[in-house]
Amino acid sequence: MMRFKHLFSTVIVVLFAVVLAACSHHTPVESKKDSTGYTPDPATEYLVTQYADATAFCATAAMLSLGFLPDVSQRARIVRLSVRNTCRGPCVLNCPASVNAQGYVQAIARGDDKEAVRIIKERLPMPACIGRVCPHPCEDGCRRQMVEESISIAYLKYFAADRVIQAGGYLPPKAAATGKRVGIIGGGPGGLTAAYYLSLKGHRVTVVDAMPQMGGMLRYGIPEYRLPKRVLDEEVAEIAFPPCSTGPATT
Repeated sequence: MMRFKHLFSTVIVVLFAVVLAACSHHTPVESKKDSTGYTPDPATEYLVTQYADATAFCATAAMLSLGFLPDVSQRARIVRLSVRNTCRGPCVLNCPASVNAQGYVQAIARGDDKEAVRIIKERLPMPACIGRVCPHPCEDGCRRQMVEESISIAYLKYFAADRVIQAGGYLPPKAAATGKRVGIIGGGPGGLTAAYYLSLKGHRVTVVDAMPQMGGMLRYGIPEYRLPKRVLDEEVAEIAFPPCSTGPATT
């Protein structure tokens, strides 16, 4: 028993000596500070190196490859945020509806307004209206502020929507009729949104409201100079396209 304890102690001492020797011969990684005095850790330096061509990795970090952010600290912050959020930009994360702002801004930049509206309508059926009245929290987190100022995401939303409406509008393909009927009480933004997506699923939807026209607070609570009623009428008409119908409630 004593012999076993002595052998065990000897093994522990030898292992400790090996570890100590390895540590004493380790050459520390030299990190260079950038102009802000920030010293990046090796893991961050690796990320920046791996994703230096950010346009192939994530639109939110495209500034890296364009050379707008020479400081390692700023590049590291962007890459870390992109990796942590699976490359969802703060504009998308800040949006209550999680609209893909990255996607539709890129589509507008390419001159493809219809594609921009298609992307928006995946999450939001009334882009021309909401783009005019939204408090745009997406812009509060826009990383373009690190270079100059936020992109005007909300204005771009209704810019594209207005152009598509002028060209005849856009309606995504609808599923085959299910034979199911849905009644929605209240023709405000919530009711109209529900009607839009239910009708895309192939259900026959009827929306009724106490007021003579659809729109709720968009129509009766927001002044004309902020939201022209003609714009609201055009988007309500798109939602009311069969198999969805709207009308005032009857007593």
